[in-house]
Amino acid sequence: MLCLLNILGHFLLTFFKPNRASFTMVEAVKVTKEIFKEVYPIANTDVIPHILKYAAKYEINTKKRMAAFLAMCFIESTGFRRSVENMKYSPSRLRDIFSSVKDLAQAQQLCAGGEKAIANYVYGNILGNRGRDTDDGYNYRGRCAIQVTGLSNYKAVKDSTGIDCVNHPELLEQPEYNIIAAMDFWKRNRCNEQADKIPLVFNGYTIRKLDKNGNLSQDFRDSPELISLRKIVNKKCLGLTDLGLHFENLMKAFVA
Repeated sequence: MLCLLNILGHFLLTFFKPNRASFTMVEAVKVTKEIFKEVYPIANTDVIPHILKYAAKYEINTKKRMAAFLAMCFIESTGFRRSVENMKYSPSRLRDIFSSVKDLAQAQQLCAGGEKAIANYVYGNILGNRGRDTDDGYNYRGRCAIQVTGLSNYKAVKDSTGIDCVNHPELLEQPEYNIIAAMDFWKRNRCNEQADKIPLVFNGYTIRKLDKNGNLSQDFRDSPELISLRKIVNKKCLGLTDLGLHFENLMKAFVA
């Protein structure tokens, strides 16, 4: 009897091995130069090999997840063309974007001091940076395709990927590390799971609902799932409409 049980056990382990992949929905996602140019005509297509190389590792493995990731990066990096945050602002724009800037007069003073003065002021006391009297705000300004910002986030990238961007922040401007850091942030902050929640209303790619006249609504504020995803990267939810449109256009290209 014991021998029979051993044989049965061996049979079950041989033919019914648990497969982790079977518990994760995986879709074939085509990411091509043509799709990049169709959705974002000025996009940098040189990043595509790095995206394809690391997508599986960071579980960006469905059309929804890839469309959401690319759409977010299109916004944050101007189509993968910018890997470091531009801190050149007009005084009025600086005042409008950063709540820590009290008024136009202060904005004018900061702008006169240049990019380093602006970054050290607006970021110096947040995101793990060590004060406005250090250069942390400037050194750890937004980098990579998703604009990782602040010493605490740079430390998280270093701990997770091994890229020493704490001592060498400029490493995140290198093409491959640019994508690795963006995907690492995306996965660690559960953006994949949030992307999964985005409902597609009809035709396999549309988020927006139809209005009373049967036309697509132009308002993405009807999608709390998309809003929650955007707020992971940009707490003020700036660029929501662009995110939604890029997402829909990418999904349309993926399902075509």
